[in-house]
This record gives sequence, C-alpha cells and structure tokens, in this order.
Amino acid sequence: MVPNYSSQRTAAARSLRNENLRRAMRSCRDWLFACFLVAKRLFLPILGLIVVLVLPIHAFLSEGQHMDEVWADANALFFALVESAKVRPVLAAGVAIAMFLGWRQFHRRRISRRTVREVIDLHTEYMTDFSFDFEEGILRPLHDSSRSPLTQEKYLLIVERADELLAKLCNRLSAAFALVTRGDCCATLKIFDPNLKQISTKSRDLHQFDKRKRADQLLPAFSYDRNTAFMRIVDGGEEIYISNWLPLLWIFRKYKNFHFGWIRLYSATAVLPIVINDGSPSLVGFLCVDNLVGGFPHGLSKAILESYRGAARDVLMIMGRIRKREENNV
Repeated sequence: MVPNYSSQRTAAARSLRNENLRRAMRSCRDWLFACFLVAKRLFLPILGLIVVLVLPIHAFLSEGQHMDEVWADANALFFALVESAKVRPVLAAGVAIAMFLGWRQFHRRRISRRTVREVIDLHTEYMTDFSFDFEEGILRPLHDSSRSPLTQEKYLLIVERADELLAKLCNRLSAAFALVTRGDCCATLKIFDPNLKQISTKSRDLHQFDKRKRADQLLPAFSYDRNTAFMRIVDGGEEIYISNWLPLLWIFRKYKNFHFGWIRLYSATAVLPIVINDGSPSLVGFLCVDNLVGGFPHGLSKAILESYRGAARDVLMIMGRIRKREENNV
C-alpha cells in the first residue's frame, strides 16, 4: 500500500496552523490581561483624582447659578461636593467611589511602624530557629563525620534538613512581604549554575507551592537571559532588581519572561542575588519574591531580602562544600 504523502503534508500543515493560532490567541489574551492590570493599578486612581477635583467644579460652572459662590470661596471643596451631589446625584456616587479608591490605594501603600515591627519579629524568630537547626541538623553531623566517614545515609539526612531550612526561609520571607505589600506573595530560592548559565528552583514557600509546582515540572531549568530580572543582575551587575509594573514593562518590551503564563501569576517582583565569597566571589543563586498587587518599596524590600540572604548563603555554602568533598572522595 502506497502511503498518501499529500494527505500527511496537509494534516501537518493544518496542525502547524492550529498551533500558531493557539499561540496567537494566548499572546493576545496575555496582552489584554496586562493592559487590565495596568489600568487597574494606574488609571483608576488618576480617574478618581479627576472625579474628586475636576468634576465638582465643572458641575458648578456648567450650572451657572453657583458660579459666584465658586469664585468667592474656591477653597470650599467640601461645600462644592455637597452642592454638586444635589445637582448631579450620579456625580455623588462617582465621587464616593473615587474617594474610596483613593483611600484604599493610600492605605495599601502606607507602611506603618507596626508592620515594620512585625517584619522584624518574623525575622528574629526565624533566625533563632535557624541558628539552632543549622547547628544541630548540619554542623554537628559534619563535625562528627570528621572523625568517622560521612555515610550516604548521613549525607541524605543533612540534605533533607538543609531543604527544610530553605523551605522555612521561603515561608518567612513570603509572610514578611505579605505584611509589607498587603497581598499574597510567593517566595522562591533559585540556584544559578555558572557553568551552564542556567537557573533552577531549589525551594518555594508552601503557601504558593501547589500553584507553582507545575511550572517547575514543565521548566526545571532555563537560561538566565530568558528573564530580564536575572539578566540585569548577571550581565548588568545590579545589586537588586525590583519592579512593581511588570505588565507595563512587558507591553513596551522592556521585560521578558520565558515562562508561559507568568503574567497570570505575578505582576511585580523583587530579586536579590546570593554571592558566596569562598576563595573568590561567585554567584550561586537568587532570592525572589513576587505578587499580583505590587507595592514593593525599594529600600525596605532590599533590607528584608538582605536580612534573609545570610541564612540562605550559609546553607548553600555548606552544601556546596559537602558535594565537593563527596565528589573528591568518589
């Protein structure tokens, strides 16, 4: 039986056309969603400001009968709002909504002293637990192994305890930034391979683990230059990368992310490199935090990430030395 190559080529062309159509539809959907996120966080507060300040005065001037009062007492904004509400009931509802949006936006961005104290308490509590767990779970078994060989069972136990320490670190980091940004955050520790120039996920916080584990399975490792945040740090030498407007940057091609569907998971991020100076400085990983609401203040975000970076660096440095020792023994 002679195979029908013409029908096979037609089917292949149809499949390719359908795949290109699906990709175009996904790109269009992501672009519309990015525009929505930008409008939600940027244009609504501006619209609220226009409604509160401009429309009441316009209502008075257009009515004419209150023009003398407006020019005589231009600073009586509250009186203008009350009178405009009588003349334009719809405007009153708009003003109320705009004032609520403005108050909500201000309240979300306000970082109180109480919030800072709670963040410090979280860090203090974590460091107390970390010091004990690091000593008992990692340093003590390694000290004992100096007198007797480190068995495979002990090595796996140390690795398991190190993973637990890093998972706790991500949990506390996520909780700290949830207090600061007033939104659900995802904290991740990424590993950087300087030889392959690739990045992989080492640990995540448990709160967002179920939502993100599929991404780790589909993309276990990727080149650093496929993400603007990592590329700016590795190639640009930046100390930290923080952006609260990733969808806007993506629309104007100032931000790229190879992971498909990232825009539905987060719209703002803060990334801090982890450098180990073990003989010579070397970049070994990143502490990453992201969310959908933004609100990462540059100074405070950097301080929080740096306060946890030391713990992550100690664990990664010890585990790197253990792996080198095991490789040399083999």
